[in-house]
Amino acid sequence: MANLAGLKWTSHEGGIRVPLIISWPGTLPYGKVCHSLVANYDHMASFADLAGVRMPEGKDAVSYIDILSGNSARQRDYVVVDHTVITGDGWKLTQKQNKPFLFQIGKDSEERHNLAETRKDQLEKLRAIYRKEVGSPRKDR
Repeated sequence: MANLAGLKWTSHEGGIRVPLIISWPGTLPYGKVCHSLVANYDHMASFADLAGVRMPEGKDAVSYIDILSGNSARQRDYVVVDHTVITGDGWKLTQKQNKPFLFQIGKDSEERHNLAETRKDQLEKLRAIYRKEVGSPRKDR
């Protein structure tokens, strides 16, 4: 995972992009690679699925068990991490000193090209997602 912007404890790719490695002999095929978007808070929903129990109401977690079993119907469209929105199609919005930074991380993992001025459509789309999540009435807030 070379050529990622930033270091750990930042909202840059080098600080938040982490591989999730799962081994489940006899259930999951060895060597399978999946590029689905998963957040650390999705573990709770996934473990609840495995245990056959219901998730508590109001939790912001999506089980990734379907993805592991090959059913990609329940993938995340985006995650919100530390005032940053990352979409499954590779867009990322973060804010520094009240200035928006928009990156297409699939093409610019070093976060060198701020597209906030040239891609107003994407900027507004991700801002709307962020406003929705920040204003969420979830009980885990």
